[in-house]
Amino acid sequence: MCARKHFNKRPSDISLERIDFEHINLDPINLEHNDLGHNYRHNQRLLLLDNVQETWPLRLLHVKTMESIPRSEDERGVHYGGVRAPAYNIMSYTWGRYRDDAKGEAIAVTGPGGSNLGWDIPKIKRETAFGANDFSAVLREVAGDGEFVWVDVACMNQNQGSPDFADQLGKQAAIFNRARQSYVWLHQTGEEEMKATLQLMTEILESAFEIREGVNSHGKYKNNIPQRHADIKTLERLLVDPWFSSLWTLQEAYIQKDAVILAKGGRTVHFRVSSVPELLTVRSISGICTQLHSWVWQPIKTLIDEAGLRQLQSKNPLVLLSASARRTATQPADKIYGIMQIFGLRLASGWTCLAS
Repeated sequence: MCARKHFNKRPSDISLERIDFEHINLDPINLEHNDLGHNYRHNQRLLLLDNVQETWPLRLLHVKTMESIPRSEDERGVHYGGVRAPAYNIMSYTWGRYRDDAKGEAIAVTGPGGSNLGWDIPKIKRETAFGANDFSAVLREVAGDGEFVWVDVACMNQNQGSPDFADQLGKQAAIFNRARQSYVWLHQTGEEEMKATLQLMTEILESAFEIREGVNSHGKYKNNIPQRHADIKTLERLLVDPWFSSLWTLQEAYIQKDAVILAKGGRTVHFRVSSVPELLTVRSISGICTQLHSWVWQPIKTLIDEAGLRQLQSKNPLVLLSASARRTATQPADKIYGIMQIFGLRLASGWTCLAS
């Protein structure tokens, strides 16, 4: 993971150093051998092998100028406005459910040199999601000390029926895989809310650790489930963020498990699993939730399961089929299409999802 100056901003005091995540093993689930047959059936003739190789995006956003720079190639290779094979960072977030073309706000993006971009940037309702200034500020954080960021609304042609959009949609796995660093923006969850949730998760796991070590035989959290309504609400603050329910972010999370999580204001959150503070990442939150699953209340178990956070711990991508069934998608077919690139697959036209 790249060390970045802005990673050191306002680290929290959350400490998990007393918990041995590697050996606590409170929930010995075997995700490698899930029976997925009851969720999906498919005819192999409907699947076409598509060797999803690393590829360069059609465009990258130059954050300082907010210009969407198209890819060019010559005898010396790929370049973007003369910058050869640049490193770029990437951001995973949700915006579709907050789109409001009538009253929303959009970031100002142009083509090279201020030329026409060729499509309208989708407008987002500031009151329920984020404004243009918020979006721009987070993109600067994501860029860090680099020049380029890949973000869908500025790098994929948003015109309906655009062949470029379809091409880039089919190469999302490769685009995310090539990125230097990935970020997840939870724009519905504030920094303090994240800290409060992590603090409570820490306390629950500490209690569980004491039970396992025989220090505490009753377990204050385990035995007071009916009285813990406030704690359930605290845990929900993080897990109800729409990023954890969106289908398309599932594939992005699996590809970039070390993606750094950003709070609503674009700040990172630090916590401790040892003596050294660590950034909250997709990998760490999925690991924490996997350990929590045996020790939390049913509403939280459900949120963890619906987000597929335990499945993200698996090295076998097949488990994402069961996770995708729980995620939100506009079309049922997307529950397959949204994760197929992890397997190096592209679906043939006219395919049918046979979800039971």
